[in-house]
Amino acid sequence: MKSVKQQGLSDEDRLRLEIILSRRHRLWGYDVPMVNVDFLTIEYDNKVPVAFIEYKYLTADIQSSKHPSYQAIRWICDRTDLPFIAVRWSKTNGQWNFKAIPIFCADKILQEETSMNEIKYATFLYNIRGRKIPDEIIQKILNGSNQNHTPSP
Repeated sequence: MKSVKQQGLSDEDRLRLEIILSRRHRLWGYDVPMVNVDFLTIEYDNKVPVAFIEYKYLTADIQSSKHPSYQAIRWICDRTDLPFIAVRWSKTNGQWNFKAIPIFCADKILQEETSMNEIKYATFLYNIRGRKIPDEIIQKILNGSNQNHTPSP
């Protein structure tokens, strides 16, 4: 069977299919709940997870940490000692901006909601791995590498 990507579906079509599946799953009843996280990533280093990060566009609603979906993620974080951070992002006039919000188990890497430009955010991602951001990465960011490959929300 071909994967969705192999079938040549656009991102929008894949999103529609995910919505259809999510709605269908709700039809099966309250006794089979699931978490439909928009864009949950696992940050890792040398095959070892270091954090869960959920990315959403800046204007997305902030989900309550008491919501059952977030409580399911908390269950994983508590048992793995992995931090969970919500990150709101935006891109204005070619500049990337990030607001990192600690949700669960995050106090060892992020004590409070923090707004960062792209260099600071990339540095943060290196720091949570115990690494220093390479100068060439900073230069790529400053030079606007891949700026034409960024879709608008």
